[in-house]
Amino acid sequence: MSKYLEMKFTNDDNEKMTIRLNNYDTEKSQEEIKSVMDTIISTKVFTGKEKLYDKKLSAEIVTVEKEELKLA
Repeated sequence: MSKYLEMKFTNDDNEKMTIRLNNYDTEKSQEEIKSVMDTIISTKVFTGKEKLYDKKLSAEIVTVEKEELKLA
């Protein structure tokens, strides 16, 4: 089983961007994750077709469980 942090951002054109982090500090609080997202937005690095991603949409910790299938 693995986990990752998924942060989603949007802009005024309703475009969406997702950042997934496999190796994140699992001890971080929700407030600290919000702060990181604010920092990402403040860098003004990520843009959609025309506009900057400037809004937080969501943040989730996603758990993935894989089950191997027997093919032979």
